[in-house]
Amino acid sequence: MAPAHVSKPSWQGGHLLLQVNCPSTGLFGGDRLELDVTVRDGAAMTLTSQAAMRIHPMVDGDQAEAVNTFRVSGEGAWLEYWPEATVLQRASHFDQRLEVRCAGGAEALLLDLVWPGRLRRGEAFAFGRFSSRVDASVDGQPVVRERGRFEPGSRSRQAWEHALHPAVQATLLLLSSRDLTPVVAELHAWELSDDCWLGATPLRSGGLAVRVLSRDLRALPALLQRVRTILYAAVERPEPSLRRLL
Repeated sequence: MAPAHVSKPSWQGGHLLLQVNCPSTGLFGGDRLELDVTVRDGAAMTLTSQAAMRIHPMVDGDQAEAVNTFRVSGEGAWLEYWPEATVLQRASHFDQRLEVRCAGGAEALLLDLVWPGRLRRGEAFAFGRFSSRVDASVDGQPVVRERGRFEPGSRSRQAWEHALHPAVQATLLLLSSRDLTPVVAELHAWELSDDCWLGATPLRSGGLAVRVLSRDLRALPALLQRVRTILYAAVERPEPSLRRLL
């Protein structure tokens, strides 16, 4: 059985809404999930998922991979990628890669949400290896290039583990040619609890990046939705509902 398939699409508020479903509830050792999406002139797509993507335990030397490639081009083209969380279970090894290219007035909003274990079961930072690569460009100019490798004993893993332990990590990218510096200032002015950190930065030639660390699992979805609403307003687009499809 394929590890994932795309649901029947629905039309909502000027957006085509698609959902990636995973009948196996996640990825096992040796699985490789590739998602390749192209959105062109005037089209708008919101791509989400049915449930969290669990990375299951596996033997040393094995790993699961996810490779996402998004191309958005042409005036008015829009892509939103807003999946449920990736959950790094005990003894899992996972490599994820994201490449997104926007051009010709196109824009994109992307979320990456990672749980360092099944936190509600008391499992935290018991995963093996996790690596993440992000490359994003607007009109051929690189705006984001990020590499993360979280192995036992690595500085990056220790920094994540000791910040608001145990913290879920969320990264949001809004790729656009718009100057969103005022939105960055607005986000930094929010008053948050001690259980949540939020930082934002404008990107080269427009757009912004947001990073959230939170150990308040109940409050996090509402916070991310609040950020989403602000970002949709910033690009002057109607915000579609993220209702789950059957």
